[in-house]
Order: sequence, then C-alpha cells, then structure tokens
Amino acid sequence: MHRKMSEELTILLMLPSLLLVSGRQEAPLQVNGLLNQSVSFQHHVQRVPLKRVVWELEHHGDTFKLAEYKDFNLIIQNSRFANRLEASDGGTTLRIRDLRMEDSDVYKLLITLRNADIKTVYFNLTVYEPVPLPDIKTEGVINSKTWCNFTLHCSVPSNVSSGSLSWLYRYKGAGYQHYTGRSTVEISLHNRADNMELLCLVQNPGDKKNQSVYVHDICHYPMLIVTDNTRWIKQYVILPILVLLILILVLIKIYI
Repeated sequence: MHRKMSEELTILLMLPSLLLVSGRQEAPLQVNGLLNQSVSFQHHVQRVPLKRVVWELEHHGDTFKLAEYKDFNLIIQNSRFANRLEASDGGTTLRIRDLRMEDSDVYKLLITLRNADIKTVYFNLTVYEPVPLPDIKTEGVINSKTWCNFTLHCSVPSNVSSGSLSWLYRYKGAGYQHYTGRSTVEISLHNRADNMELLCLVQNPGDKKNQSVYVHDICHYPMLIVTDNTRWIKQYVILPILVLLILILVLIKIYI
C-alpha cells in the first residue's frame, strides 16, 4: 500500500483568537514544510484596526524585510520570494509556494495597531525533503500445520534523504498499532493471524510513505487447517458429505 501525501502540502498553524503580546515571544512557533510544496503561517487576532502589517525574515542574526501588506495588496520586497508569496486575513496569514530548502529560517510578523502598539509573532520554518518509498523483502518463510515463521526487512535507497522507520500492524479493519522501530523483524504467527497486515512506515515531520505486506500472501497453510468456524464447516462437514455422495453415485452406476 502506497499512500502519497497531497501534491500541495499546506500546513496551517492555528492559534487562539487573542491579541499578540508586545515584545518577542519565548520561542518561535514551529512550522514544517515539504520541498516544492506550500506552507502557511497563520495567526488569528481580534478584529481591531490594523495600521500596518509587515513580514520579515531573520537569517543568521540579520533581519531582512520580506513583504508588506498595504491597501489590500501584498508588496514583496525580497527578490528570492518573487511570485511565491500570497497573503490573506488582512495580511496576517502568509503563504509560501514552491518551497526550497533554503527557505528554512525564522519569519517574523509585525502588526502595528492604530494606537501605534506593535505586536510580534515569530515562526520557525523547517523545510524537509520528501521521504522515499520503502521496500520490503521477505526471507526465511517456514510453514507448519499451525505456525508460520518469516523475516521482513524494510529499507530505503541509501542515496536519498530518508527519515525515521517503524513497523505497524493491524488485524482486519482494526486500527494500526506500533510494532517496532527496527528495520528487520522476525515474525512467528499462528494460522489464525493469517489476515494480519504489516506496514513499514518511513516519515519525517514533512512527509511520510509506506508499504504493506499481508500474512496470507506469505504463509500458505495446509488446506485442512482450521482457521475459523466457516472453514471448519466446509472442510469437516460439507467436504466429507460431498465425497460420500460421489461414492454412492459411483456404486449405483456400477451395480445398475
């Protein structure tokens, strides 16, 4: 199973509808983005008259003017972001398109109120590369009448940026449960677990991809193993009756 993220990833940082406090906050608000996708910095403020809305960029201790929202228009003042910025909510929401790795920085929103008070919010943007699709290899399958043993190895290409790897599992329609964070797992299952799904997940804060395998595609149990009541009825009641009927028909044909 391969689950792709949306082609355009928009991450909205939602905060309560409160006025910002003056001065710098204790720590920037963390926002994660994905390379070549989109990200939004959003802050809700009470509906009060705004005199000026300015966005700035902090890089290695230096501050650069990024854009200013004026007369219902966003005036971009940094050529690196030309044609990549959009503003809404009176300029208090900023959207960056076509993210680049070098866009990882601290962004500052300055709101000047009609009474000349200045309110400030900082956002710390980290741009991540997409994670690769994991590959699952199955080894050492050993079947018995009631058990199946095998080894699963999950890996990603070594020449691309990866992320954290983990195994999850689920039965039928139940939710996924965490199994382990190791790349290689050894599985030993009773035949009643032959419908279990095992999923290898690779993810970073900006992206995630996965692949799945199903136990019934790996373990091939002997036909007469009892795995549920329906199969038991078919194998131990219906099948013998059919065999008996066939034998009776053959004998009738012989002696008539």
